Amino acid sequence: MPPPVPAAGCALPRRRTASVARGEAVLLLGGSRAGPPRALTEDGMRQRRRTLLQMERALAHATALPVVKVGWTVGTWAPPPGHDVPYATTGHLLWLGESHEPDGDHAGHLSSVHNPVAVRLGPGTCPDTVLAAVDRLDPHRAPGRLTLVAAMGADRVRDLLPAVVEKVRAEGASVCWVSDWVSDPVRANTTREEVRDEVRGFVEVHRSSGSHPGGVHVDPAAASGGGPATGGPDRGPALDVAFHFAEACGEPRRDPCQEGRRADPRDASVRPGW
Repeated sequence: MPPPVPAAGCALPRRRTASVARGEAVLLLGGSRAGPPRALTEDGMRQRRRTLLQMERALAHATALPVVKVGWTVGTWAPPPGHDVPYATTGHLLWLGESHEPDGDHAGHLSSVHNPVAVRLGPGTCPDTVLAAVDRLDPHRAPGRLTLVAAMGADRVRDLLPAVVEKVRAEGASVCWVSDWVSDPVRANTTREEVRDEVRGFVEVHRSSGSHPGGVHVDPAAASGGGPATGGPDRGPALDVAFHFAEACGEPRRDPCQEGRRADPRDASVRPGW
């Protein structure tokens, strides 16, 4: 079978994440954090793309910036070959999760490829661990090489994130900063107010630090279903998060989901590997 993405197509996402790191665009990550692929039927993919485009309109309208979309469509990470390669073809954007140490084998593989890499920062993340990941994965401090995905919780993001932002900046790393809210068992009972507060806290930290709040990570498969974080009959958890981020960055003049603009089905999103 052919690889999920061609090696020749992996350079473009790196250039686009670099624009996010420079504050020239915002990043919309859409997909679950782990486990098998979800909603991969034709109807499921159509709904996922529709949701991503609705979120894109909200973010673009509020920030007046281009939106870089990365849509999760593949399964979990597979063991790499035992040699360095320019790009890994399991996905455009590769991930280092909380369970992987910066000095571990997975980080070692990611350090050997040129794909952009996302690193998830949970509530137990300390600045020194983040700096170790930066040194391992981005030794040359290339803009957009790293995306740091903050999932610290509404009650901790304002306390934990500022020190991480300042230390990363002091090290000369030009990274994409993303707020993470993806439905998982730990957050199954998260209220709409808590989701909004976490996203707002993320934006507030970056505004006060003079850095760019680069985007959000959500699960478009959670676009419907009316969980506790839903914002109304027409918006599910995923759209809620995008709108909270848009509101924190700048109140939209009108609800882009009600504008009636048709999404271009030819629009292509890049796909991450785990």
